[in-house]
Amino acid sequence: MKIRNILLSSLACLLLISCGENANNENMAKIEKRTISLVKSNINMSFDADKTYHFQKDKFTPDCTESDVICAVDLTAKCTINPKMEGCTEKTVPSFIFQEFEAAKRPSQITFNIIQIKQTTPEMISVVTKSKCDEKWYGLCQDTVIYILNTKDKNLFVSDIYSKS
Repeated sequence: MKIRNILLSSLACLLLISCGENANNENMAKIEKRTISLVKSNINMSFDADKTYHFQKDKFTPDCTESDVICAVDLTAKCTINPKMEGCTEKTVPSFIFQEFEAAKRPSQITFNIIQIKQTTPEMISVVTKSKCDEKWYGLCQDTVIYILNTKDKNLFVSDIYSKS
């Protein structure tokens, strides 16, 4: 009976140790995957905090010579003003940008400064701006506006916009 208890206790200890190692290995794999993802993404998140971006209807082109992150926000601002502009698709900007409601008048000009760019998850980047526009437009171009960029498949695009007043 004592030998049986000793064997059962030993078996239980081995199981606990083995489960602990698997859990630890899984956690390490998750950490490693995230680190690799961040390193592989190699996304330029630098910006000039003193630079002001200004877009006025009929006075801009789809071109952008900034980093991919800034160009994604740049395109979203331009598509907000003119959703029929070249490059404005539901794959490049949030789909609600294409909605037309009289109550939500589309702005004819948008101005913003980038305050912060940070990677929030391996597949998401947030760009915080101080923004102004000449219409209310869902409240998404006044005060603090946060653009959420998705980095899936290494194609950066704005997937959502939030306002923090």
